[in-house]
Amino acid sequence: MEMDGDPYNLPAQGQGNIIITKYEQGHRAGAAVDLGHEQVDVRKYTNNLGIVHEMELPHVSALEVK
Repeated sequence: MEMDGDPYNLPAQGQGNIIITKYEQGHRAGAAVDLGHEQVDVRKYTNNLGIVHEMELPHVSALEVK
């Protein structure tokens, strides 16, 4: 098995080529395409203390508002 170069540099050269290829593709290569922003009413997900929840909160009654 003969090698055409310094055996210590060959793995580094291969790794360097991978890094350069990824750099040229950009940081979002392979990421899902962003189709735009969806309008969300944050008030529906925020309680009276300002804590945002994942699910929509039930409507507040008039008694609770008082």
